[in-house]
Amino acid sequence: MVPVKEIMPDLFRLVLPMPFRLEHVNVYAFRGNGRVSLLDTGPNFPGTFDVLKERIREMGNSIEDIGKVAITHFHADHAGLAGRIQEVSGATVLIPEIEYRTIGAYQEGEERIGRIGVFSLEQGMSEDSVRELKSAFRMFRKATVPFRADGFLREGESVRLGAMNMEIVKTPGHSRGHVCLYCREKGILLSGDHVLPHITPNISADLLAPDFRPLTSFLEALRVLRDLPVRDVLPAHGEPFTDLPGRVDEICSHHRERKGLIMAALNKGPKTSMEIGTILFGPDLDAFNQLLAVNEVFVHLVELEAEGAVVRVRENEKVVFRLKAKG
Repeated sequence: MVPVKEIMPDLFRLVLPMPFRLEHVNVYAFRGNGRVSLLDTGPNFPGTFDVLKERIREMGNSIEDIGKVAITHFHADHAGLAGRIQEVSGATVLIPEIEYRTIGAYQEGEERIGRIGVFSLEQGMSEDSVRELKSAFRMFRKATVPFRADGFLREGESVRLGAMNMEIVKTPGHSRGHVCLYCREKGILLSGDHVLPHITPNISADLLAPDFRPLTSFLEALRVLRDLPVRDVLPAHGEPFTDLPGRVDEICSHHRERKGLIMAALNKGPKTSMEIGTILFGPDLDAFNQLLAVNEVFVHLVELEAEGAVVRVRENEKVVFRLKAKG
């Protein structure tokens, strides 16, 4: 991928590296009135801030020129450097309120990590994997530098980035408060992690909000986006693309197929989310990817449970799902 690409006059895509399977995250920079606005920031990993500064220099600006940062959601690859940018440039930071509260809960103590540990054990992960997972999450706290939210991105409102007026579209699913930004005048959708060109975002249980149904929310938000008159989609990972309705249909089809695979696994007998995840994604996953697999399965099971197709029971401190008996 080209590290710095001018999408249109005064709108740039900046590609930042990440040491994960995704390998990169796209940050979008808007220029106007001598200042720069960013959508998302990249993570606070060693060297990433220096890469961001170099990308800004390639635009012809400096990190001190950043006057505004808008954040789609709380994950570190999207919000991690906001605190450093704010410290250096004095930038205003805007984020959905739910996402800001989630960052605070994650950074302030062990509660969220404890909940992740309990959930992972209940869903069938091993104690060794859960220990590895909790250690990774403690280290991952450093990937987001604390920052002050100067305002919140609210559905139905707009935010000015550079010379563009961006409508805020609430798109929960990948996270509870995720938003996309839409420029109606240009027909541009900045889709964050909600719509990606070649992969589907991981959909996970929100352990701070047990009643939240992430998969239902995700699919409903996709249908809202599908109806927007969009010419170009600028995602957080991967290359820009044009056929938003087609991509939305592919993602919905993917989740229908996954639902069928989960039902097929349960046809062979009751299972934990981890056991189904191993069938779907294979046995050779590290602890973090085991959690992603568990979550992907679990959110589908929650919907199947709501439909009356499956029931959950507790067996030996594990949550086990089975097909609901007919009649």
